[in-house]
Amino acid sequence: MRNFSELSYEFIKWKNTVNKRNRYFTKTDLLRLLYDNDKIFSYDVLQGDIFYRGRIFNLDDIVSNNNQYIEWVDSNEKTFQGYGKRDSGAPIAKTATEGRLNGKGISFLYACNNVETVIYELRPTKDEKVSIAEFVVKRNCIFADLTRFKSNKINDARLADLLRLIADEFSTPHYAGHNYAFTQYLAGHFMNMGFDGIIFSSSLSPQGENFVFFHPNDCEAVSSRLFMVEDISIKFNSLTRKDFRFL
Repeated sequence: MRNFSELSYEFIKWKNTVNKRNRYFTKTDLLRLLYDNDKIFSYDVLQGDIFYRGRIFNLDDIVSNNNQYIEWVDSNEKTFQGYGKRDSGAPIAKTATEGRLNGKGISFLYACNNVETVIYELRPTKDEKVSIAEFVVKRNCIFADLTRFKSNKINDARLADLLRLIADEFSTPHYAGHNYAFTQYLAGHFMNMGFDGIIFSSSLSPQGENFVFFHPNDCEAVSSRLFMVEDISIKFNSLTRKDFRFL
């Protein structure tokens, strides 16, 4: 039988309490572990750094008649080939829907470190068109780097395990109807620590990382390009119950 760590059980209890009983004032020693060591997993995102954000492209968002279509196709605009500056960014607060880290009515900017990861994270279908915008960071920011557990720079095993568990919560793909209470709760605490955003690995793109900006105005869209999804490939193999990894 596998030897599950005490921290894993404590994490599960914490998550279940937030999801099912008290998502606002739940206290745990794991929170103190984070607050006491925030400098260890901080990461500097610098002014001028480049990130990418995408949307499934729908031409009906831009044109409504034949004349507008011709004008759009023949336009000499080269900077924003897909969605424009405004439509490439985060939604305004009043139209922001609930997301992995943000509650309804709260606007965060979800971005990635490369174009490929953006497309993976969008989970498009074959032949769908994607508009991907390039964003430039406007000021120096400090992010909570949840990928830090992969390095050898964290000597505290409990902290490394906790960052891994939290990173898994953020990285796991979610679908309509998912309960975001715990990840939104965690994001709120990272904000309270003074972080400007969070970094976590993409579970869909092997080398990809997601950068979530708590303050969308920290970035500015400077261009956009259109892409077509030509193919989608899935690899799989059989498994048994023993293959399931516990927290």
